[in-house]
Amino acid sequence: MQGADGIEEESYLSWHSVAVATLHRMKQAARAGDAAEAWRLFKEPTTGFFPRSQSRQGQAGCEFAGHAL
Repeated sequence: MQGADGIEEESYLSWHSVAVATLHRMKQAARAGDAAEAWRLFKEPTTGFFPRSQSRQGQAGCEFAGHAL
């Protein structure tokens, strides 16, 4: 299984389509020394990883991204 294969939940699929871009923006902010922006992106309610990271779907998203957040 890769990416969103086999997942039918619309909210996860919507999030999944932007998750990698969000992760890259978080990484850029962190590398630029902007921890506040990285944290803001992490907790952004529709494209971020939290609170999604606290749910079963979010755990799948974090595994997909290859990072344990």
